Amino acid sequence: MADSPSIRTRFVATFAASVVRTALSFAASVVLARGLGVEQYGEFAFLVASVAALRQVLDLGTSNAFFTFMSQRPRGPRFVGFYVGWQVLQLAVAVLIVGALLPSRWIEVLWQRNPRELVALALIATFMQQQAFATLMQLGDAARTTIRAQLLNVGVAAVQLGVTLVLLALDALTLRSIFVLIAAQYLAAFVAGFAWIWRPAPQEDPVSGRTLIAEYARYSAPFVPYLVLGFLYHFGDSWMLRHFGGAQDTAYYGIANQISMAGLLVTNAIYTVLWKEIAEASHRGDFAKVQSLYTRTVRFVLLVGAAVCGAFIPWSAEILRILLGEQYVPGAPVLALLLVYPVYSGVGQIGGALLLATGRTKLHTLIGGLSMVVGIPATYLALASPDLAVPGFGLGALGLALKMVLLTVVTVNLLLWRIARAFGWPYHWADQIVILGIAIGLGWAARGLAALGIGSGLPPLPCAAAALLAYAAALGLAVWKLPSLAGLSRSDLNGMIAALRGRRIA
Repeated sequence: MADSPSIRTRFVATFAASVVRTALSFAASVVLARGLGVEQYGEFAFLVASVAALRQVLDLGTSNAFFTFMSQRPRGPRFVGFYVGWQVLQLAVAVLIVGALLPSRWIEVLWQRNPRELVALALIATFMQQQAFATLMQLGDAARTTIRAQLLNVGVAAVQLGVTLVLLALDALTLRSIFVLIAAQYLAAFVAGFAWIWRPAPQEDPVSGRTLIAEYARYSAPFVPYLVLGFLYHFGDSWMLRHFGGAQDTAYYGIANQISMAGLLVTNAIYTVLWKEIAEASHRGDFAKVQSLYTRTVRFVLLVGAAVCGAFIPWSAEILRILLGEQYVPGAPVLALLLVYPVYSGVGQIGGALLLATGRTKLHTLIGGLSMVVGIPATYLALASPDLAVPGFGLGALGLALKMVLLTVVTVNLLLWRIARAFGWPYHWADQIVILGIAIGLGWAARGLAALGIGSGLPPLPCAAAALLAYAAALGLAVWKLPSLAGLSRSDLNGMIAALRGRRIA
């Protein structure tokens, strides 16, 4: 595929599409949160999180195996058809379990009195969005048709926003209608986009179904106990928050988590592109390239996440008030805490991509499993009422956010340290303190400048805008003085500036 776009081109295309798609998806979430109200939005967030946990355990780690195998070398229709058939089987089993096999009293307890039909609809919608459509995006990255895949991604987000607005205008915005919308649009996108995005190998691999199953089993076997534990962890988090905190706290946590995902823009853009390139380089034995891709990306992801923290944390209450109204403002401390989470989550995903792409699944599952073993009782302690026989702190959404941030910081640093030891690379633990400290410090300084302007009688909105511009300029100056903060060298910066000047002249 000599004519395929370069890594940089695919990253830029993916990042630009991610910015647009995230903006569209976030706008749809704001419309949804306003239209449903705090209580109903809390139920929506709970249903999505709980059925997503069930979907992940049924996957058995095969989605990771599929993308890694696709990235190593081109595959034919038989290989892809085998995996698509496996996904259809997953969905059928999941719907059968939820829709018919589980006793009604279990449904009532597990999904907090939400009706069986609504839970099944949420499951189908979540599967189509997070599994089927994600497979299509993986095919695009593996075949280096990333730009086409991202155009489709943006188109789907635009359609979702448009239809959500129509439902709101028709006073038809309900949990049932929104789940039907999500399922239908992602199914249509998968069917319509498959032939446009995927480029099959010119020759089919001469392998039998038995050989394919064995290949998947070798890769995925270490994931099975990890995924079972992951189901208990993720389902337990969402269930305990809904049970102990109620729908309102679930809504505060859900919308804060949605806003905080802005910190994962770069990670989402580069993740599968990086995975593809590392898998291919590792397969060729080019470990110098593997190290360069990994170390530079970790630092860049850390900087972008920290930049979002510095821009948003000081304005948490104002963000919720302007976007969602006073009913969501009590969730401002939750948002401030969760804005830190994507910084470490993004770095952890890059580390995970390295391990998965190089076949080191045991280390990946071991660290993730340890985190979840600690996380399940930690969630109970944070959320349970102090009046119970085994008391907790009863902190609601704030407690879950605090647990998520602290546990992720510890887990990701353990992951980075083990990667450094496994590959013989340096462990740059101080980068986190320096980059986060600079970004958040500059953010609060900008907020202080805005407060001075407002206190002097100037209009709040221009003061806030000027403060954010000053913050962006100061952070940009810091990167210019210290390019290593962004995983760049001085020559990289000079080359980028020269390229931009050349384009302007042209």
